Amino acid sequence: MINGVYKIIVLAACSMGTLLTTSCASGPNVHAIYKQEIDFSQFDSFKFVERLSPNGEAYLSIETQYIIEAIREQLSARGLVESEAPQLLVNFNISQKEKLVTTALPAVPSGYYAYRDRSGYGTSFGLGSQNVTTQYTEGTLNIDVIDAALKQVLWEGVAVGRLKQISSNELKSYVYDVVESVFEEYPIVKPNADLTDNNG
Repeated sequence: MINGVYKIIVLAACSMGTLLTTSCASGPNVHAIYKQEIDFSQFDSFKFVERLSPNGEAYLSIETQYIIEAIREQLSARGLVESEAPQLLVNFNISQKEKLVTTALPAVPSGYYAYRDRSGYGTSFGLGSQNVTTQYTEGTLNIDVIDAALKQVLWEGVAVGRLKQISSNELKSYVYDVVESVFEEYPIVKPNADLTDNNG
């Protein structure tokens, strides 16, 4: 795990300076797994797992604070209340790794040669191909929702994406968007704010 989220998603071996200048190049790939036999509507309280930060430092980084705030917002919107005697525990992990991708470029002219046909000599371009390898950083954010009594994971949401540079003033909205995209896979649907306002 790392201190922050800039290399989230790709959300472990980064410095804070790196984390504060990077994020996902495009929308992350999101998926979730959960126990389908569980009725998630029975749970009404949660608490974050006791730890100060994903790396165990004695403080919360800005990125970690944003992740916690965003998760709290998503669970609260689904009717859960933060409690000291929770039914659910929440934990998250952020990690990153370097990836290599090899791409075969389309065939391109590599020269020409002479040939002879019925009308005489002509020329034709010879075609070649080239493999290009690129390196990028991939980040992952894992969010676990745990049965506090049984100490068993009930739901795990994951977001994976490629990193790029991001300005510090974009970090909060970026983190909130990523966490929201993960919770779109949660079994309890977030109420539509617009419909709630119109009806109430």
